[in-house]
Amino acid sequence: MTDDKKPGWPDLDDPATTEDADRNPTAVVTSVPMTAPAQEPSAINASDPVKQRWQLAYHGRRKDLRRMLFRHVLLLFATVGTYWFWSRTNVRRYVWGHLSVGGSRLEYGGRGIELFVGFVIAGLAVALLLWALQYMILASVGPLRGQAIWLGVLYLVFTALGVLAIYSRHRYMLRRTTWRGIHCDVVGSPSGFAVRVAIPLLVTVLTLGFTYPWLAVSIQRYLVRNMSVGTLQFTYSGRGTAIIMPWLACWFLLPFTLGLSLAWWRGFALRYHLNNMQLGPLRFETTLRPWRIFRIYVVGTILASLLVYGVVFVLTGIIASMSGVLVDVFDPSGLIINSPTFAQMTALLPSLVFSLLIVFPVSYVAFLYLVSYMTLEHVFETTVIRGLIDPDQVRKVQDRRSGPGDGLDILLGMDGI
Repeated sequence: MTDDKKPGWPDLDDPATTEDADRNPTAVVTSVPMTAPAQEPSAINASDPVKQRWQLAYHGRRKDLRRMLFRHVLLLFATVGTYWFWSRTNVRRYVWGHLSVGGSRLEYGGRGIELFVGFVIAGLAVALLLWALQYMILASVGPLRGQAIWLGVLYLVFTALGVLAIYSRHRYMLRRTTWRGIHCDVVGSPSGFAVRVAIPLLVTVLTLGFTYPWLAVSIQRYLVRNMSVGTLQFTYSGRGTAIIMPWLACWFLLPFTLGLSLAWWRGFALRYHLNNMQLGPLRFETTLRPWRIFRIYVVGTILASLLVYGVVFVLTGIIASMSGVLVDVFDPSGLIINSPTFAQMTALLPSLVFSLLIVFPVSYVAFLYLVSYMTLEHVFETTVIRGLIDPDQVRKVQDRRSGPGDGLDILLGMDGI
């Protein structure tokens, strides 16, 4: 799907656009729950296989997103990274706003200030928790034995926080999503989620990841079964035993593939989870290709890394040259002939600081576009929702939620849109 061939954002209120979509449906899905199409029940022909397919379409264009992300790089640099919270919100709003479901587009109501406040709260809470745990351990067993115990506790704490961050991000994004005035929701609580996944998490840690499918399915089951679109409820029927063998293959190949087998597993697990989800009588089906996800991850990571390090190298060289600091460290034979002096290193400091300031926005934008966004596009192109539903069955239950954002997710640096 190239920029030249991808359609622009059609007028979704235009009847001609809806007719074109019926003739050429673009099957997509997203991590956001979706509700019923806009047709009246009488207009749905149960014998027509095309009408039985829920019309989902993604109209975003890569060049539009690239232009927006280029502006975000400049704003991130100008604000020393503070704009990141608003950048992430705007990217989500762009993706949500270009997803149409039954002729109506989704809306994302999250705000950058919510993410910022959530990040501050999560940062303070985690810092206080770690300080208290370290103090109790060192005071109880002494500094020597305490350090070894502390490292193990630190591993367990951040593993648990990572799992809770999945729930936090999931709940925040869903509660800020609206379709045709109907708000999505995630019930449950962090404590209920923690109780549900505690045993699978502990077993996964003790087995060094050997039983991870059990944990993955437990997480997905809790999240999906607590999701709803108005009065319409999601269900999930996946089982850990059904995906244990592919995971064991990836698990054994980890050291030989330098961890790259996890990229394939990510695509495989995503396909399995989607194919085992339902929204009321509507069934998700996807032909997502795990090897395509693997290629996106590997190629995207390589290109993003080359871009980031290339920008840093060029900028550092340009600023160092302009400042008149040219330090010859190596001769043509490769032997060190001159070590930079303290004064020379001090003169290079401004260029190094400038490079570090540009590293964050460039790396964030590069990985988001080349990995996360490309993955979403493939999911959008390969997934459909089948079934029939009366739109009158879906009613608004509550207003859009407000409050702090997914601070743990931001604090731990988890990837994704």
